[in-house]
Amino acid sequence: MSTAANGGKGAGSGDGSGQPPGLTRNQSIVLAALRSSVEPIKAYDLLEQVKEKGLRSPMTVYRALAELCRRGLASKLESVKAYTARLPEGDSAPVFLICENCGNTKILSDPALEHAARALAEQDGLSVDRLRIEVTGFCCGT
Repeated sequence: MSTAANGGKGAGSGDGSGQPPGLTRNQSIVLAALRSSVEPIKAYDLLEQVKEKGLRSPMTVYRALAELCRRGLASKLESVKAYTARLPEGDSAPVFLICENCGNTKILSDPALEHAARALAEQDGLSVDRLRIEVTGFCCGT
C-alpha cells in the first residue's frame, strides 16, 4: 500500500478531517471522494478523481474500497458496479433505489426491512455475512 507524508496511517485520527479514526491516507482520500459524489461512482472514475491527490494505481483504489466496504463505510452496488459512501447516521443495512434509465440512486435505511430480510435468510439456514438490498426500476420516463 502506498504511503505518504504520514506513513499512510491514521489520516482520520483526530486530525479535524471528519474522517473515522484509523483510516490510512489512501482510505481517507477515497472515502472523501465517495462522500463528495452525488451518485454512486465506478472505481476507474474514482481513480480519475483521486489522481491529483497522489493515488495513481487502480489496485490502490480497489484496496481502499475493499477496506472501506469491510468497515461498513462504503458499499458496492453490484447491479451497477459502482461504490457509494454509507450514510453515517444509520447502523442498519442500506437499501438502494436505482433508476435503470438515468442512474439516479437513493440510499435509505429501514431497520424493519433489514430485520425481515435477516429473519428470512436465517429461516432458510443462511448465516448472513453482509446485507445490502438493491431495488432497480425507473424514476423518470422510459
